[in-house]
Amino acid sequence: MLATVLFVDIVGSTERAVAIGDRPWRETLETFYSTVREVLQRYRGREINTAGDGFLAAFDGPARAIRCASAIRKSVQNTHALTLKGCPL
Repeated sequence: MLATVLFVDIVGSTERAVAIGDRPWRETLETFYSTVREVLQRYRGREINTAGDGFLAAFDGPARAIRCASAIRKSVQNTHALTLKGCPL
C-alpha cells in the first residue's frame, strides 16, 4: 500500500495574524482547523499533527489526498472567517 502525506497551511499567515490581532487570529485558526478536520473525515484522511497554521495528514493513497486537498481549498475559500478584505485565501 502506498501512503501519502498532505500538508496544508494558510498562505501569508504571519501577515494576516498581525493585521487582525491575536483574538481574531485564534478564531480564524479554530475555524481553519475545524474546516480541515471536517474535510479530512469525508476523504478518510488521518490527522497526524498541527503546528501553528499548518496541518499534517496521511492518506492511503495519492488520489484521495489530492481530492481532499482540493476540497479543503474550496471549503476554506468559502468560509468568510478565513478571508481578509483584499487578501483571499
